[in-house]
Amino acid sequence: MRELLARIKALIRRKGNLILEDQINYGNLSLNSKVKDGFVNEEPLGLTNKEYEILEFLTLNKEQIVTRDQIFDRIWGLESDTSITIVDIYIHYLRKKLIVYGLDTLIQTVRGVSTDGRIVNPIPFHENELKNIEEITSNIEVGELNTKDYEGHVYRIMRWPYIYQEDLYDSATNFRIESVFVISIVDSEVQLLNNFLWLIIGGGVISVLGIIVAGFFLAKRAMIPIQEAWEKQQQFVSDVSHELRSPLTGIYSNAELMLRHPDETIREECHRINTIMQEAKRMIKLISSLLTLARSDAGKSDISLSLINLSDVVNEVISHFEVFKEINHISLVATIESNVEVVADKDRVHQLIVILLDNAFKFTPAGGQVTIDCYISKRNAIISVRDTGIGIAPESISRIFDRFFREDKSRSRNFGGTGLGLSIAKWIVEKHAGKINVKSALGKGTKFTVSIPIQRRH
Repeated sequence: MRELLARIKALIRRKGNLILEDQINYGNLSLNSKVKDGFVNEEPLGLTNKEYEILEFLTLNKEQIVTRDQIFDRIWGLESDTSITIVDIYIHYLRKKLIVYGLDTLIQTVRGVSTDGRIVNPIPFHENELKNIEEITSNIEVGELNTKDYEGHVYRIMRWPYIYQEDLYDSATNFRIESVFVISIVDSEVQLLNNFLWLIIGGGVISVLGIIVAGFFLAKRAMIPIQEAWEKQQQFVSDVSHELRSPLTGIYSNAELMLRHPDETIREECHRINTIMQEAKRMIKLISSLLTLARSDAGKSDISLSLINLSDVVNEVISHFEVFKEINHISLVATIESNVEVVADKDRVHQLIVILLDNAFKFTPAGGQVTIDCYISKRNAIISVRDTGIGIAPESISRIFDRFFREDKSRSRNFGGTGLGLSIAKWIVEKHAGKINVKSALGKGTKFTVSIPIQRRH
């Protein structure tokens, strides 16, 4: 079947010229169908199969004008996927092989420009097509690559210098080839570049929008802690103002009443003087606490570490609270392990224990009990203070170390607190690389446990 198709195609190519000779002669040129090659004076040209078929077709139709389309249809066939440009390539190399023998007149070559500026059209075009090509190739210098828009299409034109010595195209007119135009339509490439450009623009727009949206949400998330810090600062300023105003109001009011009664003796005004002193003491305590926290925030409140006997410090603080046992009718139970030594700041540890015991006595009703323990456990010094007081609500435990936090502000203020003690206590513990924990139940009491690592000096 394959051989039959080949024979049918061969008959169609010859367009009815049933010349089945093994050899075809044209002047000094002879074609041999057996070896698919051409010979000039018995010297082989070294043709490829396609070059041989083109040359054979041109030889058999030497009296006619043959176009590239005819060569394409006869040699490759209408069903072929081969580009028409391939015909030009084969013609170009076939012409190079024949030009040496002066046989290139058989070949239809590409359009050229002569050395004296004349233009030839060896490949037959319609007149309007030739005019279009002349317009497209106008103003193109030798060696120049240019792109032009013409009648809705984009063309890439390159003008190459003709570098071969055999530049005589037509001896009758002395037409010599100076340069060759290579023209290709690049609509698909331009469309691809345009699509790529729109892809870049679209991607850029989407990226910018994505950055803006991401920036908005990131900024919003970043503003949450800033907003919370700002609200805490505002609340802090408000609480400080209120806490300072209360003692100042008491001092001012009692001082004004004393001025209104200049004739009264000191004994008669003793209760007002006592109130002024108490409010002044309260304000001094508040200012001292604020100063401690301010220095800690600024990193300027350093601690002085040394080896101390924690048991002695706890016993010293307990002795100061003996008077509260009698006044408030609260029992104090202490279990202090002897010679518990840690590397710590003695004054700050003293302040820590005072804060914890003060809170325990403050919120324990008469008849209650406060228990303090001090011992060593797993290379840590433990201080625990437990009371049988009013307790802390579960939702408030996480906030008791916040500055000025009071679970019940009106009740807490009656106890004389500033709301800063536990904040200072936590800071002292953290400065000693320790931990402070709290457990509490409403109506049953509260337990604070402080753990400080034992550090030996070297």
